[in-house]
Amino acid sequence: MTLLLVQAGLAAAADANWLDDQVAQDLATFGVPGAAVVEIRDGSPAHAVYAGFADLERGVPVSSSTVFNVGSVSKSLTAYGVVLLDQRGVLRLDSPVGAYLPGWRFPPTEYDAQQVTIERILSHTAGLSMWYLPAPPDPTWSLDRLLKEGRDPQTGGPFTIVAPPGTEVNYSGGGYALLQLAIERVTGTRFEDWAAQSVFGPLGMTHTRFVSWDVAASTMARGYDGWREPVQPEHQLALAEGGLTTTAEDLAHWVAEFCEGLAGAPSGPLDAAHLARMVVPMPGTQGTHGLGVVVTALPDGRLAVWHSGTNPGWDAMYYIVPAARDGIVVLTNGSEAGRYLAKSTICAWQRVENGVIDGEMCPPSTYAAVRGAYLRDGIDGAVARYRQIRRDHELDWNRHWRELNTLGYDLLKRRAIPDAVRIFKLNVEDHRETWEVYDSLGDGLERAGRRVEAHAAYIRAIKLDPEHRSRAAADRTARPSF
Repeated sequence: MTLLLVQAGLAAAADANWLDDQVAQDLATFGVPGAAVVEIRDGSPAHAVYAGFADLERGVPVSSSTVFNVGSVSKSLTAYGVVLLDQRGVLRLDSPVGAYLPGWRFPPTEYDAQQVTIERILSHTAGLSMWYLPAPPDPTWSLDRLLKEGRDPQTGGPFTIVAPPGTEVNYSGGGYALLQLAIERVTGTRFEDWAAQSVFGPLGMTHTRFVSWDVAASTMARGYDGWREPVQPEHQLALAEGGLTTTAEDLAHWVAEFCEGLAGAPSGPLDAAHLARMVVPMPGTQGTHGLGVVVTALPDGRLAVWHSGTNPGWDAMYYIVPAARDGIVVLTNGSEAGRYLAKSTICAWQRVENGVIDGEMCPPSTYAAVRGAYLRDGIDGAVARYRQIRRDHELDWNRHWRELNTLGYDLLKRRAIPDAVRIFKLNVEDHRETWEVYDSLGDGLERAGRRVEAHAAYIRAIKLDPEHRSRAAADRTARPSF
C-alpha cells in the first residue's frame, strides 16, 4: 500500500514520532484508506498526523483540510448545544421533551411520556427505541414525518417508548432526532443554522457543519466500506444524531475547549459548571453515560470522556482524560476497519502518553487484523497473520472464533468461496469442540460444491450439539447431487 504522511502546521513535539509510526502501522494493518489524527496536550492541539487517501480512485491524500463525517460523535456536539440552551434558560434539561413540542405524541405504551426528559434523551436513558433513524423513503419527507411514520431498522416497529424511562441505557438516535425538532421549535431556526451560529462560530470551528451526507459528498473525503469499496452516501434528515462533518483540527479545538472548560477555564460559550454537568453519569447508566458523552473510570481512578461514531463509509472517535488536560481525535474514511484503527491508535496513545490502559479501547481484534492482511496480501497473508496472532497474543477465545467466523461469512458474501473455506478450517484447528465452527465449515464446503466434506462437517456439528440447525444441512448434503 502506498502511504502518505503529512505533518500539520501544529506545534509538534520532537518525541511525537511514535504517533506517526502508529498511525502508519494501523492504516496498513486494518486496510483503512485514510486517517486524520490530532493529539491534544495540556489543553491545546499539539501534534497531527494525516495519512493515506481521502479518495483512493483519484489519489487525493488526506490533509489538514480534509472533511469527514463523524457519525455519532455528532451527539456530543448536539448535547453541547442543548446544554448551552439550558444555560441560557431557553429550555430545562429535566423537562419532558414534549413540553417543547406541542402536538407531539408517542404511540400509546404502558410508560409515562412525561418521564421522557431532555437529559434522559441525551444519556440514552429515556427508554426510546430506534437505534438510528433510517434514510427517508422519499426525499420529500420531513423529519417530523419520518419520526412518526418511519420504522425502526432493527425491530420494524415505530419510534416509541419501549422501557421505563430513567432505568437503563437504550441507545436511541431517534431520541436525538426528536431533540433536533425541539431545538428548531424553541430557537425558531433550522437546526444546522442554529448550530453554526451558536456552537461552531463561537468555537472557531470554521470547517464544521451539520449536513446530509449526500449534500456534503463533493466536499468530503470519500467514504469506503471495510473492503475499501466506495459507499454511496444516503440522504439524511436526522442531523443531530449523525450528520456532523468536520476536520480533525476543528474537532480537536472542541476537545481542547472541553479539557480547559472542565479545568475551570472555558473559552467557549458553555461555562465550566455546565460542562461539568455533561460528564456526570446519569442514573440508570451504571456510571457509563453523561450527556452526549461516554464516561469511563480508568484503572488509576481518573475519568475518561469519549464518544465514537460510525456511518457507512466513516468511523471516528475522540478520547479525553480531563485531569491530564490531554486528548486525541481520530477520523477515518473507512467504516468498520476505521473503528479498529481508532481503538488501536487510542490504546497506544493511552500507553505512551498517560501510562494507563482502558480495556474498552485495547482488546485485540482478530477479525480486523486478519481482514487487513487479506486485503493487503491475499488469503496466504491472512492465514499467516492469524497464526502470528495466535502465537503472540492471549486471546478471548470465545470472541476470537466468532470474529474469525464473521470473516469467513464475509468472504462467502463476496463469493471468495475457497478463501472462506480456508478461514473456516483455521477456526476448526483451534476449536475442535465448538459445534458452530463445523457448521460454518459445512456452509463453506457446501458453497464450494464439496458436498461429501460438507456432510462430514455437519455431522460433526450434530455430534457436538444435536439440537442445532446442522441436522437439516446434513440431510441436504447427504442426498446425491445431479
